Amino acid sequence: MPRDILIVDKYSSTRALLKNFLRAEISDCRIHEAVSLEEGLSFFNPMDIQLAILSDRLSELEHAGRHRDIPPVVQRFANKVACLVILSLHQPQHMSGLQTMGFRHFLPNPYTANQLAEMVEQVAPARRLRNQPRFHLPHTTAHLHLGEHTLHALVVNVSPSGVLCEVAVTADKPPVFSFNDMSQLAISLHLPAALNIPVLERLACRLVGMKILEWHENNLPALLRLEVKLLTEMVHNFAQLSHTLLLMEE
Repeated sequence: MPRDILIVDKYSSTRALLKNFLRAEISDCRIHEAVSLEEGLSFFNPMDIQLAILSDRLSELEHAGRHRDIPPVVQRFANKVACLVILSLHQPQHMSGLQTMGFRHFLPNPYTANQLAEMVEQVAPARRLRNQPRFHLPHTTAHLHLGEHTLHALVVNVSPSGVLCEVAVTADKPPVFSFNDMSQLAISLHLPAALNIPVLERLACRLVGMKILEWHENNLPALLRLEVKLLTEMVHNFAQLSHTLLLMEE
């Protein structure tokens, strides 16, 4: 399930930087923006925000530690959602004031995309938000089909609605897939022979995430991690897949 992340900062350049960092490192997120805490509150109904990334330069936060009274909008925010505060002011009194307001997670500025992603995973871990179990099936492989082309993949884990897999890319033979046109993408799962389950052939799916895990020396990708979501139209195949997962539970 994608995480809904809300960025609250009065500067558009900072919001753009955070968006770029999040999209580069986290594949399972939807990003929303607000320029103030008051505007940010409007996203909580009907949306389910899992994480808010706040700037300490917001008018309600920049004087933290100097005043005893906590603005009501800050209290409402801190009570509604897990928050990560980006620290621009590195002063003990300021940090203490933010903690008094109810904030517990901080990331000093400047920071890297990787540091941001690590904090997001710490504050709002994807595993905690999953509404379906995921299973690792040893020795399970897959074929991704796009038109007449096929990619061989190793399955990392599988759920009734999706597959996470890795594709090794040789330096002299990059994949012929065009990731710009995924409308006809399908996946076949080759389960361990011991399960005595037939190959799940050409389940229609769509690509929802891709990350480069390793690089060749010539700057071409060496290992891709792909996340595919099975289309709801293939519900008649889910029974077969779910049966397999129940066998693994036993």
